[in-house]
Amino acid sequence: MEWNKIQKYLDEKQWSLVKFSKISGVPEGTLKEYKFKKTDPSFKNACKIADALQISLDELREKISNRKEMPDERFNTNQSRKRSAISKR
Repeated sequence: MEWNKIQKYLDEKQWSLVKFSKISGVPEGTLKEYKFKKTDPSFKNACKIADALQISLDELREKISNRKEMPDERFNTNQSRKRSAISKR
């Protein structure tokens, strides 16, 4: 997560991390992990953050790290079918 862009929203609203935690419902310690350890939020917490900042998930997503994300194989039906066919042999 690119925290600097989230921080801009917090600065505009004049929210501390403590206040943001209370408004978003995301524990302060978890927010600190996002900020200092550069970890990405779970989907549930991303929704809470977007709601608290009054932005869409798409807007928040644009602000999350620029790294290329690999498609999740669990949702690739072709891979699932191949594995299923192989395991039946």
